[in-house]
Amino acid sequence: ARLCQHDQALASYDRALAIRPDMAEAQFGRGIVLREQTRFEEAVNCFDRAIALNRNDAVRGLFHSHRAEALNRAIHPDDFEHALKG
Repeated sequence: ARLCQHDQALASYDRALAIRPDMAEAQFGRGIVLREQTRFEEAVNCFDRAIALNRNDAVRGLFHSHRAEALNRAIHPDDFEHALKG
């Protein structure tokens, strides 16, 4: 069921981006879903696009923090799994 929800969320974000390709919030949302699916490199790409599209410093800071987490998990997946089990 969770996979289906993720797929539905991605489809919704894709529809929003088809209408408004400059919608940073939709890129950010896609990144969150992709990160949850452990598709970290794709998530980082979405966060990068969201950062580039958004000019609000506070929001960009949020986007950067999520990007850093996804990038860290992409580079060091074993460290993250070990931390969850420890």
